Amino acid sequence: MRPGRLVLVLVLVLVLVLVLVPVPVLLVLVPAGGVG
Repeated sequence: MRPGRLVLVLVLVLVLVLVLVPVPVLLVLVPAGGVG
């Protein structure tokens, strides 16, 4: 696997993490903030 391909995979993983991590956090915080 070429280094360019590896960088592309790392960037895609980073984007997925940045997109997927806030979702459960928002699902937890929004109802709690809305109720309290």
